[in-house]
Amino acid sequence: MLAAGMACVQEEPRPSEVASGGAAINRPDWLEGTPDAPVEVCNTIRPALRSSEVGLESTVGSKASHFDFDFACAGETCAEGVGIEIEVEGRGSPMQSLPVQNLDAGGCWKTVRVDLSDYSGRDVEVRLRSRGGDEVTEPPDLFWSRPRWPTPAGPPNVILISVDTLRADRLGVYGHRRPTSPNIDALAADGVLVENAFSQSPWTTPSHMTMMTSLYPTSHGMTESLVERTRRRDEGDGVRTLNPAVPTLAQGLGLAGYRTAAITSGGNMAGELGFYRGFEFYSSSALKLDESVTELVEATLDGFEEEPFFLFFHTFEVHAPYVRPHFLEGAIDKEVLGELREVIDGPGPDGHGVDSPRLRNRMRRFLEKNDLFTKEVTSRLYDGGIRHADQFIGQMIESLETRGLLQDTLIVLTSDHGEQLGDRANTLFWDAHGAHQYDELTKVPLVFHWPSGLPQGVRLNGLVSLVDLAPTILDLMGIEVPPTMQGRSLRTEFGGSAVADSPDHVFSEATFSKLERKALRSADWKYVASFEVLKERAGIPGPLVHERLFDLVADPSESRTVHRRERERLEAMRRQLRDRLASLPSLAGSSTATMSEDTLERLRALGYLN
Repeated sequence: MLAAGMACVQEEPRPSEVASGGAAINRPDWLEGTPDAPVEVCNTIRPALRSSEVGLESTVGSKASHFDFDFACAGETCAEGVGIEIEVEGRGSPMQSLPVQNLDAGGCWKTVRVDLSDYSGRDVEVRLRSRGGDEVTEPPDLFWSRPRWPTPAGPPNVILISVDTLRADRLGVYGHRRPTSPNIDALAADGVLVENAFSQSPWTTPSHMTMMTSLYPTSHGMTESLVERTRRRDEGDGVRTLNPAVPTLAQGLGLAGYRTAAITSGGNMAGELGFYRGFEFYSSSALKLDESVTELVEATLDGFEEEPFFLFFHTFEVHAPYVRPHFLEGAIDKEVLGELREVIDGPGPDGHGVDSPRLRNRMRRFLEKNDLFTKEVTSRLYDGGIRHADQFIGQMIESLETRGLLQDTLIVLTSDHGEQLGDRANTLFWDAHGAHQYDELTKVPLVFHWPSGLPQGVRLNGLVSLVDLAPTILDLMGIEVPPTMQGRSLRTEFGGSAVADSPDHVFSEATFSKLERKALRSADWKYVASFEVLKERAGIPGPLVHERLFDLVADPSESRTVHRRERERLEAMRRQLRDRLASLPSLAGSSTATMSEDTLERLRALGYLN
């Protein structure tokens, strides 16, 4: 379960019928049991209630011949198996007992299906009770997730893919010379490519929360640095979580009848921070892409059957410690390359493998020992991570095509931020992001692919922000965009070669280091202001420490500042930034959660905690 101290999630309203694509989707109401609360089993978070018995009432639609319950064991009494007793009472007919379903309840979530094919078009009441083994006197408690009904065909599916730490300029479609991304390139060629997309933060948590809420970091308040989270943990305090009143992309799609699932990498994407809001389940097992993640994706798609779904997929595959040496062949000695692969693939003398923080240390020590800890070698390793992630994405696309889903599925591919690979300082090439807002850190890939709903081969060249992501997805699906969202929909601009209504500038915030930086970037200029950090770091800056101005036309690499000779422009952009900050409401909540040990271990594996 989630760690103690986590606040209950404020549930979104669940009307009995939700319009979706012109079809009415039945949403049954619980009869009994405590309110849903987030429950974590096997790294998967779902809203669930704990009880030995649950019930619901609903009207069975003409196509709703069944519904599914997911459940998990809530104690030791059902570890060796559990029987599910099902009773159904239809309008005008007596209570009927369906055959007992005996399932292995040990371990992870299981599914029980309730057959209602004999009750089409009728009002029904359904009760499910647990039944333990022969030696169990009391029926065991289970965690019951919400019932799922088949949904009439209508809206397209949505898959949002975020490849953490992926720079735009390291993909072939953005001009990279190494063959890192053939599958992503093909996806972009058949869809809409945004040439100038920028994240709202150069590190994971605030950037992804902006994707999910369409709020700038100052507004959603998820801006605590890892240093502050560690301090809070050491002092016994909880970390800040998303305000329950803030609507999310997953909630918007879920209320419109979508099944919702997330497969992420934990750590800075920990569900307890509020990222699980709106998802039926939230898995945090995709730290490094391997067969287990492939199987999880396949099982998730199998579970959706013919229902419209939203899948959020996130991976740290491209993040340090850069364990994919795809492009080192020929660049270093073959014998040394073989030894490096043993370091990466083997458990090592400490008995730990690829997800361990010890691997990160072994990797760096090996490179240093062999004079390979350089920006050139790191750059090749980084590109190898991209190639591996691209191969995995290619498998996902192939699986969708095999299932006949690709044509009517909106795939959105992006990243939360980039990475410094020695672009401006030879020492900043290994796990160097979070503190600054150079383009290599904030310019990210953004691709929209939907064969039956979007034009092909379109490239948008105006300024776009990741704060625009959620409104665009909701708008494309015909769902009303919540008024709290601060981004804009790009839907009407997908038919042209430019973003006609592109804003004058994009805005980003860096809250990771000892200074809090705010940046405005136009097509030709970038202004960066550094402020003292307020104690609570609510996104509101303290006193101004220094400021910089870059001429992006004359100096696209941002290697020299021009604020001393461009005083008029500096003052104008300073006023713009002040006005922008003043216009952003703070919707940060006061809820806190305790970071689970699994989350802390994943942060250590990524190098964020010692």
